[in-house]
Amino acid sequence: MEKKIFKSALATVLCLALMFGGIVPGVSVGVANAAVGGKTKKVTIVRDMKNNQSYYIMNPLMLKWYKKFKAGVTKTKIYGKYFERSYPAGVTLKWKLSGSYKTMALKRYVVSVSFAKNMKKTKTNTVKSYKVRGESFLLENLLAGKRYYWRVTGNYRGKTIKSPVYTFKTRWTPRTLKVDGVSNVRDLGGYKVPGGRIKQGMIYRSGNLDQISKAGIKYMNNELGIKKQLDLRRANDEEVFIGKSKSLGAKKYINVPALQYEQFYSIGNDKTIIAKELSYFASKKNYPIVFHCMIGRDRTGTLAFLINALLGVSKKNLYADYEMSLFSVSGCYSYISSKKLRAKFNHMYQFINNKYKGTKLNFSQRTEKYLVEECKVKPTHIKRLRKIMIEPDKASTSKTKTTKKTAKKYKMK
Repeated sequence: MEKKIFKSALATVLCLALMFGGIVPGVSVGVANAAVGGKTKKVTIVRDMKNNQSYYIMNPLMLKWYKKFKAGVTKTKIYGKYFERSYPAGVTLKWKLSGSYKTMALKRYVVSVSFAKNMKKTKTNTVKSYKVRGESFLLENLLAGKRYYWRVTGNYRGKTIKSPVYTFKTRWTPRTLKVDGVSNVRDLGGYKVPGGRIKQGMIYRSGNLDQISKAGIKYMNNELGIKKQLDLRRANDEEVFIGKSKSLGAKKYINVPALQYEQFYSIGNDKTIIAKELSYFASKKNYPIVFHCMIGRDRTGTLAFLINALLGVSKKNLYADYEMSLFSVSGCYSYISSKKLRAKFNHMYQFINNKYKGTKLNFSQRTEKYLVEECKVKPTHIKRLRKIMIEPDKASTSKTKTTKKTAKKYKMK
């Protein structure tokens, strides 16, 4: 009788163990086994979204505007008067636990993101890991035109399980960023220019950093790796917050009161200030660098225009980079109309363009000639700027190679 009771109790315990998911010993990393409803199933992490997709990093409102934008023609509205509308569109990674009931879902995961398919950290590749609760994660401030690889790791009943490596790609658009406590932030990199593309993650422009949060400081210093902060404001009573803007560190902070719009080509102004500003971009040790004024539109926009022009950015993107400030709160902080702003910028562009009218110089060369002759910018500084900031366009290079191979194969002339 006692033996029967013991066998019955043992059978009950085994059934309960099977029902509530016992782990079978000897399961390799990446997969675990669970007994569910009397049947053994593999427990794995799988994506819950399409693989190998392309995404725009520019938010839908800005993207619609940018696609239709024409330099000197498009009448950009003041979009950011009440809300910051310059933030980028992120990519939401989604996954799920496969082979088990929802009651067995994990609560914590680690998401790893890399530029290399093997997900290994090397001198040229970084692997970033994020601790996540739930089964989704929003990636923000992504680089444009890059292929990303990602994988999710979890712990199921003491066993490490990993998802396969998945991938997605971002498309080429101007790159805006979200930094806590800072408005009107974007990367000057990504634009296609003669000789390649402008490097991303090297030069950032923004509104002031006076109200930047601790999270924003941490992001700029650790994630963006800012080495120098160039403040273009005047240290006087009109801009009393200037002392608060050294949040990234006193050693990183540089103050150069800047000129804006027609001031850098008007009689009576010290044009050599432009040379001083640009000198900081001629040294590789200063990168990555962020520069700003009060609202990140006028003085900041003027310096961004000159840097982009020297690097060979197209007319469309010279104008677009300036007018993107109207999607930010700080960029709309004035009573001047967008029409007057466009007129100021257009006058600046036309001044340089018309000054050397009749020559065979392109706009980049005209800008260089003016800055060297009138603002005393050193030619070596411009040369260094271009060397630091322009990299070969891999997409263009691969297309060229393919064309050559095809031509050789079919003996095209």
